[in-house]
Amino acid sequence: NAANEAGFPDAELPSIDGKKVKISDLDSKLILVYFWQASDAAQKMFNQDVLLPLYKTYHPKGLEIYSVSLDVDKGTWASAVKSQNLPWVNVCDGLGAACPAVGLYNISRGLPVAYLIENGTLIPETVSSEKDLRSILAAKLK
Repeated sequence: NAANEAGFPDAELPSIDGKKVKISDLDSKLILVYFWQASDAAQKMFNQDVLLPLYKTYHPKGLEIYSVSLDVDKGTWASAVKSQNLPWVNVCDGLGAACPAVGLYNISRGLPVAYLIENGTLIPETVSSEKDLRSILAAKLK
């Protein structure tokens, strides 16, 4: 009865500095919950080529990214986050596919996978490509 109600599955995972961060603690109009693996070179390039420019454009307009790494080697993940200077919330518990957020978000297909939370509610639009992501961000964060 004392639990706060949320319109999305809330995850709490350790950040790069070891402090646990909950999605519900983020105060942004639009939150991109992004599942990836730092051990995959293509996904690391996606950070640099797609997410970083989008973040720079849309963060001032209300975008935050909660990036969940499903790496089992936290050193690989931490190295990628630091070397790429990723400015958003980066979390990893080192459990890989056993990470509790995998079950919360029903991750059953290949990575990367992304979901959007708008004003505290998981939105139904599917984010299945870079084009989809760009389109949704442009429409929701004018």
